[in-house]
Amino acid sequence: MTVQCVTCSAFSLQRAKPDMVANGFGHCEHHERFMAHKALAERDCEHHKPEAADVVQKRRAWLKGRGE
Repeated sequence: MTVQCVTCSAFSLQRAKPDMVANGFGHCEHHERFMAHKALAERDCEHHKPEAADVVQKRRAWLKGRGE
């Protein structure tokens, strides 16, 4: 299934390193801490679990404010 990490409950902008977050990357709880994923990139993921719509909206708004 093709998804965006920003819509997943396992994805976090807060758990990633600040320099990575500033570039639109976040951390997935299913991967090592040193790995980061582009929040808005389309990707195939077997672990994707949809996040609540209000959380996704807040993430997208924050990313949009960063120029993403």
